[in-house]
This record gives sequence, structure tokens and C-alpha cells, in this order.
Amino acid sequence: MWCLLIGLLMPVADEPKQADLTAMQGEWGCTLNIRNGQRQPDDVAETLFRDVKDDVVIVSLFDKALQKSKIKLNPQASPKEIDSTMLDGPAKDKVSLGIYEFKDGQLYLCVAQPGQPRPTSFESKPGSNTSLTVWKLNKK
Repeated sequence: MWCLLIGLLMPVADEPKQADLTAMQGEWGCTLNIRNGQRQPDDVAETLFRDVKDDVVIVSLFDKALQKSKIKLNPQASPKEIDSTMLDGPAKDKVSLGIYEFKDGQLYLCVAQPGQPRPTSFESKPGSNTSLTVWKLNKK
């Protein structure tokens, strides 16, 4: 009986995760980029793009890929959690811990460098080894 009950509850538990993953799909343009407390000029931030297909994210500078990662979401946490496993580059196979939220039609991400603790708030202070980015979905 317990196996049946657990089997019935599993899809319900995955619904928020799937809903958030679905909401992340598509190409996003950066509207704010703060790294280690240093705000990048808006014209620099606007050259960054985030393309999400299924659970794979490619961050690009214009059309040049900078980073490719696989994401795992935990929307039941407060704040919601995102883990990004790097798929290439010098940080390959390392995990960056972060938090996310959807607000006012935008995606807010605060992510730590690999090996650093997960941020607990949406801010990036000097020496924090975190990045705060805000993304707006590009309409096609």
C-alpha cells in the first residue's frame, strides 16, 4: 500500500519543478549583472544571453557560447534553489549553487562560484563570490 501511495505522490511533488523548468525555457536577455558587488554597465550586461533547452543552459556573449551547464531545480525550498553543473570549460563537472525567482516577468538568479556556499538572498556583495543577474525572456 505504501508503495502505491508513494508512487501516486511522486508526480505531484515534481509538478512545481516541471512548471519552473518549463517557465525557464527559451532565450533570455540579461538586464542586470552584478559580480562580486561590481555592477556591470547596462550596455555590457545586455550583451549576455541565456538559452535554456530542457535542463541545459548555454550562456553566451552575443552569439559566442561562454558556458554550458545542466540545471537542477528545487522550487520547494525558500528561496527556490538551482544547481548548475558545468558541462565544459575549466570548471567542467563542478557545481554552482544558487537561488532563483520569477518576478515581474523576469528571472532573478543569484549564483555562487563552484565550491562556494549557496547564496541566501538576492544580492552580490564585494568578496561574496556570487553573481546576481536578472533576465528577461526574448519574445519571438
